[in-house]
Amino acid sequence: MTFGVMKFGGRSITLPTKTPIAARRLLGRGLLGTGLLGTVLLGAGLLTAACTSPPTPSESQVLPIQGRVEGLDATITDAAIEVSRIERGVAYPVVGLQTTLRPNGSFTTELVAPGRYIVALRIPDRPPSEVAVRVPPAPPVTLRLAPPLGELSLEVRPSASIASASSHSVPPRTELECVLTRAVSPGRVPDRRTLRLSGAAPAAFGGLTPGSWRLDVPAWGATTDLFLAETAQPSVFSVPLELAELGTAEVFGRVIRLDGSPVRGVAVTARPPSSSDQELPSWGRYALTDSDGEYRIHGIPAGPTMLSVENRHAVFARLPDPVEITISPSGSAYRGFVIDE
Repeated sequence: MTFGVMKFGGRSITLPTKTPIAARRLLGRGLLGTGLLGTVLLGAGLLTAACTSPPTPSESQVLPIQGRVEGLDATITDAAIEVSRIERGVAYPVVGLQTTLRPNGSFTTELVAPGRYIVALRIPDRPPSEVAVRVPPAPPVTLRLAPPLGELSLEVRPSASIASASSHSVPPRTELECVLTRAVSPGRVPDRRTLRLSGAAPAAFGGLTPGSWRLDVPAWGATTDLFLAETAQPSVFSVPLELAELGTAEVFGRVIRLDGSPVRGVAVTARPPSSSDQELPSWGRYALTDSDGEYRIHGIPAGPTMLSVENRHAVFARLPDPVEITISPSGSAYRGFVIDE
């Protein structure tokens, strides 16, 4: 509380700066005496000022999220903080939110709107660690490094077809982003890893656990389904990075909840039906649902196609069953999905 000096009648009185204006005016006019009544009135005014300062955080107040990462050292150079907002029980990444992660492990985000959030630490060879926070009051949070849970690695090998990417109506790139997502994530945010391929050199995801994973190439809209088998010792699996065969058909539709509200941030994939004698994973096409729950997958070859709704940016416990449809050449098909949750 700060104070100021007010003079009247040749005397000086020190008052808090938040003394009610009415009391100040009475003092200035000499109407508030120094006797018992004046003391009571002035004391009431000071009590009012003291009780109303400082103001409590407003429910509409925007604040940054701050915290620290325990165990972060100089050997970990590719750590990143991701903030997701919880909407109807599902965590969606806040797109475009800038976060500063300092070498000492402390971090600060930009201002965020009131709500519930999940703050996650992402490192390529580890599953994400996460913590929940509410804004306001946005207390400081602590993230701890998750240990690498698996001893499996997945090597991605660019094939010769990538060199002729321009012939597939896909612009060639010096770096190509690959995203690996665990099919079933145990936490509120998906276990998603990212690496970049440069030229024809292979690159590998590490610290993986056995089970189903989805490998996406966002620049191509390409996807494949992988299963990493459990092994008795650390193993390296390998997958050739192929361009999916481009067709002229498309599938479009909408993904909604039971109440008709849209579902965003999930992937709808169109892959060739798998066969028992298939040795290598088959590449298909995919698209993410937008804010209206709508998706559109281009370049699907004609014939039988398996459509699936899969977790990507958001995690849903129950997803619709895959369906097989047959697409005619140069045709299009509509398919909607309902998530029961």
